[in-house]
Amino acid sequence: MSKNIMRNHLFKLLIVICTMLSYGHASSTPAQDTHSAYLQGDYAKVLKISRPFADKGEQWAQYVIATCYFNGHGVVQDYAEAVKWYQLSAKQGNIDAQWNLGVIYDSGLGVAKDYKESVRWYRQAAEMGHSNAQFNLAVKYANGEGVPQDHSEAVKWYKLSAAQDNINAVYNLSVNYYIGRGVDKNIPEGYKLMRKAAEQGNQFAQYNIGSMYLAGDFVEKDYSSAIKWFRLSSEQGYSKAQMDLGVMYAKGQGVAKDFVKAYKWLVLSANQGNELAATNRDVLTRAFTLEQVQEGQNLAKECLAKKYKNCD
Repeated sequence: MSKNIMRNHLFKLLIVICTMLSYGHASSTPAQDTHSAYLQGDYAKVLKISRPFADKGEQWAQYVIATCYFNGHGVVQDYAEAVKWYQLSAKQGNIDAQWNLGVIYDSGLGVAKDYKESVRWYRQAAEMGHSNAQFNLAVKYANGEGVPQDHSEAVKWYKLSAAQDNINAVYNLSVNYYIGRGVDKNIPEGYKLMRKAAEQGNQFAQYNIGSMYLAGDFVEKDYSSAIKWFRLSSEQGYSKAQMDLGVMYAKGQGVAKDFVKAYKWLVLSANQGNELAATNRDVLTRAFTLEQVQEGQNLAKECLAKKYKNCD
């Protein structure tokens, strides 16, 4: 089993404003107008519409103002000012504001990093059904950050988030079933969830499914399937998948042997700091002509320019 399967990945992206507007006062005309202006990048209009409502205490408008300050949209970026407005909105029950405050205290943006405060805000949003907050709360319990480490409690929140198709939660839950952490070990259930996460685009799950097919762990060994999953993960920029894809091209496993393509993927992986990929790249470099090295480097540059998509 790949060591990567042991990881817990904390999802820290801030909710965009259009998601916020699906809550609370989303049906009101000012909120709809604000939403439209934001999507059009007309931040001056966003602020003109929402500021009076924010000053009157409307939680949706306070969230908008906070988001503008956080992102520097229409105003000078100011994390402290964003925190102020998120807190005003969060205290009125805006779960996206609560979630964002959890992220902010988790990251220390505009405030001192404070895991306990982060957990407090994650929990408020999680208890109201916010799937990303449920996921991050689970990770906090898994890692023992801001709360005593409790893998059973982590599994509880992963399950709630996964039930809403949060793919990161599905992946982490699969890990727990595989290794029996916080839940009885159940490899078939772990594989089912891992496969679901992979099919929905989780790069770590894709890599692990590829590793299973490569080694014949829990599935019948199948190099072609391994190539498929490594390629999908590689296209999302995962360096371990890129390295294994390069090695498989070098060995001709599941694909026609192609040392130049192997070199390309090893270069891309090594450029992200993968030391084993760098070692394998250097082995090929010593065996290559200058023309082959140049061709491989050019392919790597082209692939990087395409953000790893459609490189083979």
